[in-house]
Amino acid sequence: MRPWLCAAFLLLFSSALSAEPMPPRLAARLDAIHAASKAHAMVAVVVDGDRTYVAAKNANGQSLIRINSLTKVMTGELLANLIAEGRIRLDAPLQRYAPPGRIVPRTKGRAITLRDLTAHASGLPRDMPPGLSKSARWIWLARQKLRQPGHVAEYSNAAYMFLGDALSAAANESYEALLERHITTPLALADTTLNPTPTQCARLLPTTHPCAPTHAIDAMGGLYSTADDMALWMRGQVNATPGTPRATAQNAIVNRSALTRVANLDMAGRMDAVAMGWLRMRLSGTQVLQKTGGGGGFMNYVILSPAGRKGLFITVNRVDIEMLRQLTTQANALMSEELPPYH
Repeated sequence: MRPWLCAAFLLLFSSALSAEPMPPRLAARLDAIHAASKAHAMVAVVVDGDRTYVAAKNANGQSLIRINSLTKVMTGELLANLIAEGRIRLDAPLQRYAPPGRIVPRTKGRAITLRDLTAHASGLPRDMPPGLSKSARWIWLARQKLRQPGHVAEYSNAAYMFLGDALSAAANESYEALLERHITTPLALADTTLNPTPTQCARLLPTTHPCAPTHAIDAMGGLYSTADDMALWMRGQVNATPGTPRATAQNAIVNRSALTRVANLDMAGRMDAVAMGWLRMRLSGTQVLQKTGGGGGFMNYVILSPAGRKGLFITVNRVDIEMLRQLTTQANALMSEELPPYH
């Protein structure tokens, strides 16, 4: 390793990535983010135009991680694909995709739509009671008294569970099969999965959580991945061709100005619109996409500027909300100061 590289980092590159040394100032900034997180391990990916860098501390590019709610962005892309195929509509009522005999509550005559679910504006709470089966969660939903959809955006894992059910019903495929068909196979994401093999589990970064299948929380936060896979996924995002489902999923579906209240959607900065899984915000005057995630022993953040073909992804194996707030602040500063110019 060249001596001027930050000694705290081992830089790793898969055959799919550009084998260039990370600029030393950037490596030093990532080193500082890791130190501030007080996490044992960290992996980071930087996409800068045609260059991709993977940095790791006490890990490598193939270390298995949990990406948690970053899964929602992939769920949003699946929604965009099914819309493009004509199998589903963004403003269709959730009731259309409910299991036979199950009723989705209406408030003041207003039905919950897939747009409401995707934009966290369905009126559903953040989470359902733990341990509910798919059948049981639809029974639970029928008993809820909800606020009228479409007016308040409040972060909801529960909404994305029902969105995942709707996608599966519309396509007559499991969420796992949809993910493989539209995302992991086309982008060659070998380690992005809900059901890691023993070999993959052997690469899981240290955590108190078991390495086990996560189908029960699939669409809202179940995915495992690696830094190498996230690098390929990020490149797919910043290089998305306009008009394709991947690019369409990045577009706003509900603007903040159309909402009467927003709650728990500003963790990484003040969002100005919700896309399909992504939150859109301004960073140094430029529109960017971002998403946080936390759970399973990991906390994550991804921020992209598709127009500038730039992005940053970071995961640490420590769960602490205030730490994540600080991490996103540092990551935003790095993106705005170290990776100019945005376009």
